[in-house]
Amino acid sequence: MSKLLEYLHELVPASCSIADAFHLTADAVLESLSSVGIQLKLTSIADLFESDPDDDALAAVVFDHYWHFHEGQIVIHSPACSRYGLPDFECAAEELQDFIHGYNREMLFDGDVLFLARKSRTLTVFHHEGAFGHCLLPPSAASTPPQRA
Repeated sequence: MSKLLEYLHELVPASCSIADAFHLTADAVLESLSSVGIQLKLTSIADLFESDPDDDALAAVVFDHYWHFHEGQIVIHSPACSRYGLPDFECAAEELQDFIHGYNREMLFDGDVLFLARKSRTLTVFHHEGAFGHCLLPPSAASTPPQRA
């Protein structure tokens, strides 16, 4: 199973509707978040580039003011994970920019890309149609201890 999906199932139990890495898409994640009232506002990048941007240019827009959003280890599910059966990628949050710059499987932002940091409960979604968003995942009801009367 995808490590990102495993963590997502833990942090957002409603995401258990996403059965496997094949079905791990931006739309599926957005739908599972929406089902529990978490709205992830997406920002379109369509008007920001006159030519085809590379990963570094896209990352500069996606993570502008968000380079320090994630904490701890980030798990990254890229199109290459699904296309080639690769495990999710991982990097330390402070190395995210270097990871993106050095990514050489294919273009990183060539489809849905998900970034999840379990420690900070933060999620970044890049949608294949050219939009992105960030959210802080609230503590789930499944991980909250029952209240005593």
